[in-house]
Amino acid sequence: MGHEELMSSLRAEARRREEALWEEARREADRRRDEARGQEESLRQEQARTLASRHAARREDMLAQARQEAGRLREEALADVADRLLALARELLPELAQSDGALLERLAAELPPVAWERVRVVPGEREQAQRLFPQAAIAVDEAMVGGLEAWAAGGQFQVANTLSVRLARAWPDLLPALIAVIIKEVEGDAPTAEP
Repeated sequence: MGHEELMSSLRAEARRREEALWEEARREADRRRDEARGQEESLRQEQARTLASRHAARREDMLAQARQEAGRLREEALADVADRLLALARELLPELAQSDGALLERLAAELPPVAWERVRVVPGEREQAQRLFPQAAIAVDEAMVGGLEAWAAGGQFQVANTLSVRLARAWPDLLPALIAVIIKEVEGDAPTAEP
C-alpha cells in the first residue's frame, strides 16, 4: 500500500469517524432535547398541580369564610328576631291582664300562705287586691302590666308574680320553639333551587 492509498484510507477513516461523531452528537442533542421536553412537560404538569392545589385551597378558604359570615349573619338575624318577638310579647301583656279580675285571683292563689304585709298591683285591681289581702297595705303601680308583688316579714320575703316576671322566666323555654316555627315557615316559603 502506497503513501497515496494510506492517506486516502486515513482520510476516509477520519471522515467516517467525523460522521460517526456528528451522528452521535446529533443523537445526543436529540436525546437531550427530548429529555428537556420531558422535564419541561413534567414541570408544566407540576406547576398545573400546584396551581390547582392553591386554587382549591383558596376556594376552600373562601367557602369557609362565606360559611362563617353566613353563620354570623344568621345568628344576628336570629338575635334580632328574638328581640322583636320579646318586644311583641311584652306589647301583648296588657291584653292578657284585662281578664275581669280572674288573673289576679289566680296569681294570688299561687302565693305561699303567709301574712302578706304589702301588696302592689295595677290601679284597676286595687279593690280586688284589698279583698284578697285584707290585712295588707295595698299600693298601685302604673308601670305594672298585670299580676302582683307581695312582701312579708318586714320586707325580707318578697314575691313578684307579675306577667312581666313570668314572661321573663318562661322566655328561655318559649324562644327556641318560636324560632323553630319561624324557621320552618321561612324555609317552607323559600323557593326551591332549580336542578
